[in-house]
Amino acid sequence: MGLGRKALRTVKSMGKLSSLSSSSGLSQLESPVPQLLVSNYPPTDTQVYQINQAIAGAETLLLSLEYNGGRAKQCEACKEFIRAHKQTLSICRRIPPEIWQEVFLQLIPSDPQINLPIRHWIASTQVCGTWRVAALSLPEVWSFVPPIRLSNSRTEEPRFVASLNQFLSRSIPAPLRIRIDAPFREYTAPCSHPALDVLVKHVERWEYLQIDTGYETYRRCFTSLGLEGRFASLRYLHIDVWRCYNSGERLLAFQNTPKLEEFSVHGVHPFAIDLPWNQLKVYTEKVENLGGLMTVLTRAKNLEKLEVTRVTAFLPDEFAELPILKTLYLRYDSVIPPDTVLLFLVAPKLEDLQIIGCEGEIIQNLMVLLSRAPGTKGRGPWPVPDFAKTRHRTLRRLAFRTKTMTPGNIAKLLRLLPYLEELDIPQPPGQDVERLVIDPSGPSPAPLVPNLKKLYIHSDGNWGDEDIYRRLAQSRCEPQAAPSQSEKGANPSVVRLESFRIVFENPALCSIQQAALGGWFDPTSSDPTYQALISAKTTLTNELPELLGESVPMRSAGRGVREALGGGSAQAKRLNSTLGELEALAVRDVHHIYRSELHFILRKMSNFPEHYIPGDDKHRLRERAAGVLKEWKALFEEDIMTNKFCWVRVGRHSLVYIPSDHKIRQESDAIEKMVYGTMEDDIHKFNLFWHRYM
Repeated sequence: MGLGRKALRTVKSMGKLSSLSSSSGLSQLESPVPQLLVSNYPPTDTQVYQINQAIAGAETLLLSLEYNGGRAKQCEACKEFIRAHKQTLSICRRIPPEIWQEVFLQLIPSDPQINLPIRHWIASTQVCGTWRVAALSLPEVWSFVPPIRLSNSRTEEPRFVASLNQFLSRSIPAPLRIRIDAPFREYTAPCSHPALDVLVKHVERWEYLQIDTGYETYRRCFTSLGLEGRFASLRYLHIDVWRCYNSGERLLAFQNTPKLEEFSVHGVHPFAIDLPWNQLKVYTEKVENLGGLMTVLTRAKNLEKLEVTRVTAFLPDEFAELPILKTLYLRYDSVIPPDTVLLFLVAPKLEDLQIIGCEGEIIQNLMVLLSRAPGTKGRGPWPVPDFAKTRHRTLRRLAFRTKTMTPGNIAKLLRLLPYLEELDIPQPPGQDVERLVIDPSGPSPAPLVPNLKKLYIHSDGNWGDEDIYRRLAQSRCEPQAAPSQSEKGANPSVVRLESFRIVFENPALCSIQQAALGGWFDPTSSDPTYQALISAKTTLTNELPELLGESVPMRSAGRGVREALGGGSAQAKRLNSTLGELEALAVRDVHHIYRSELHFILRKMSNFPEHYIPGDDKHRLRERAAGVLKEWKALFEEDIMTNKFCWVRVGRHSLVYIPSDHKIRQESDAIEKMVYGTMEDDIHKFNLFWHRYM
């Protein structure tokens, strides 16, 4: 059995133990199971008894040595003996192989598109013999085949081909996930490659296939290899085509693929490829040429997810219905002339709609799409549905970007979506936001989208509706009193918002809008306390420009270097004087601190590395900066506990409303998370700014 790192450490320890025992004269420290000390085998019941007896004897000897003042080497030898033998009783040695198999199965991602770092997980199969046996008994662990890079000469070497063959043999009979990579290399003759020849022997087990090359290589490879009709297990096909010539010859290799459900194409769309369109469930297209949307809409009637980044297809002159489509992602903002794909599409089962529109307003087209009834047929021009009588019952998430928004149109759109749970939109006109507010005394006390749980508004900083957003947060995020029986009958129940987030493309706007929403925005304030804080901030940042950076310096710049570069002593005196003024300043209104943002500057200053600030050793500048913040801590705590501080910065781009009963207000690090904005963001930047990456 092979030795893992832990076992190797044990071998070294036993060598050390042996030398200690001989040099210290402790001949009674003899292991009853020396073979277990250099392996990961589990002990038998008899060996467990022997090990416990040996440990008990060593512990008795250790107590005697410590009581009688034994030599340090003798005590160390006893402790090492006890530690090494206790390790042989570890529960890890008794874990059944079936459990280790389950552990290794967790290494396999459920999403076949995840690029698994093969070297990392293969290393985990070589820790010890037990792990190795468990890994070799699981074909699924070896189903992620190393990427085959045809342009790399190494993949043609016999050593690589032999390793690939062994890898594939271990994977039998598990389905395979194959990646073939040949960018910027075009095969114009029948393709022959030793690695491909090995892969083709297992083509019936290919479940996921990703290829990156030119279309001519696709055609030559799959024609010469004779793969048509042999993809018995293929479910996911992802092709990345960087060059495509319209030779007129069609690629038929994937036409008869009985299990194919997901097709994705990037780069250039190869129109000559034939697929089993009617069995596809997922279609993704991100191409630069004329796409295949026309074919999809007319032939792929069982799609559940459709994502097209650049809609440039010729559109039909009659309705196209996708009866079970649940997810629709479209982007056609750069298309000239603009497409009107939404006007002829019928998708009555939509649950997730994400779209970036062209120049002009997209809301009217969205209303048409969401109002169209199933089974709608006919040719254009198409009548506009009756929005007043229509409600879409399945849509749960709506995210869109549009160039313009006419006041009142958002409200009309949301009136169609009473079951919507997540809304991600650009900043709408104030009158539309007003329709989301619960206002019992208003003309329409029942708000729009009563089941809404998540609201994300992307702002460009052009504000003036702060009061509406504060009322929206108060009415939809805060706990509300239970309605009376009469109120229940008059108005439907309204679900409480779980997340209300305002996102800014420009992070500089985040602090300004936080001040506006928090009620402390007053750039013209002449209050002496505020002016003193601003003056201190100006001095500190002039003397230490690093305070305006996004991160804290990782190491000292050196006192001698700083002073030699210019006036370290005078600089230290100015910093000392400024901190002295802050220490003497009595701040009673926490809004002055928020408005000045001096607390961020002092916090960063207190976290600078030792010796970074000139004069810190003499004047304790970092310590005193932390002391000023400690004096302000009571003001921060009162603002948090009295529920006055509600709009919290999360990351660099977002403001999130924190309701009065949120658990974070009771946590010990509430000031760090809320006032200083260190709360961990639960939304990845990729999902927050999906319109940048779509």
